[in-house]
Amino acid sequence: MTPTPPSVRKYTIELAPSKDALVRKVNERLEMGWELQGPLSIKYPKNALLPMYGQALVWRKESELPTASSSSSGCLGVVLLFAFMSPAAAVAAYLF
Repeated sequence: MTPTPPSVRKYTIELAPSKDALVRKVNERLEMGWELQGPLSIKYPKNALLPMYGQALVWRKESELPTASSSSSGCLGVVLLFAFMSPAAAVAAYLF
């Protein structure tokens, strides 16, 4: 009989405007002890030229959650930034 894994204690979603940025964020979480939950998600927000990449992760350990590095950005801010900008402004913000 396979043992039951510990229950999920915390759930989070990492979002990034590029595949490389998401890989970096997810690898940081994995090194801290988070586990992947489900497949990669790629969404194409309306009025945005670039897709948003997302990955769900869960924390199952009894220990306290480690603090995320300062390189993590607010996901909602990124989504809102690209959702309300003109396509040219979104590309400029992404490149610079």
